Amino acid sequence: MLQRLAAFGYRLLNKHRVSKKKSTVSDSNLVANRAFDENARKRFYRNRFVTDQRILRNFKLGYSDMAYAGCEIIAVFNACELCRNIAYRDKDLRSKACDPDEMLLLDKIQGDFIPFSDMIRRAETGGYLVRFGKWGTNPLRLPEYASRYGLRLERLPNDLPHREGIYILSFWNNKKLMSGVHTACIEIVGDTVVTYNLHYADNPISYSHGKLASEFKVKRLIAVYRVSKR
Repeated sequence: MLQRLAAFGYRLLNKHRVSKKKSTVSDSNLVANRAFDENARKRFYRNRFVTDQRILRNFKLGYSDMAYAGCEIIAVFNACELCRNIAYRDKDLRSKACDPDEMLLLDKIQGDFIPFSDMIRRAETGGYLVRFGKWGTNPLRLPEYASRYGLRLERLPNDLPHREGIYILSFWNNKKLMSGVHTACIEIVGDTVVTYNLHYADNPISYSHGKLASEFKVKRLIAVYRVSKR
């Protein structure tokens, strides 16, 4: 019941349009955020993944900032980097991608670093934010948002995944409704679950399936997505 109530609330928020005032804030944020893009990657894990969102505190997100409310965007960013890694491993990928549009999306994943100023701007102007960033990004709109970066998010039942692959999980921090929402990117490789922004950490944290299940006993899943390249 609580999950259905949360989903209904997020669907209602889809109807909110970006006001002129919010557009002005977004314009101001874009200018400020671009100043941090160039040096941001030096603070990432291996210059690729964001495992501690506190390092992005200088990036504004609507009326908030990425350190406080940017986990959904960070999860999508990390998923893009993981898909980039898969693309590099697949030597036949380009020969299989004959459609021009498919090639363009592939180039987005395999190309240069995606600026956070761009990701934030898209979330703000696309109406993806909840309370214009005070509550982060709407987790039920992540498939639409992630598609802009060449990803396909397939909604799964609200259970922890066990099959190998890349996933994005959105959840309440504990069983209580309105306990705060967090969104994390994970990769399952065999019996190991590698979490990229589940906690504040200097590097990804690995779990067994059992240990991750124990971690989530006190949490309530909102949405589970399997990630793949479009």
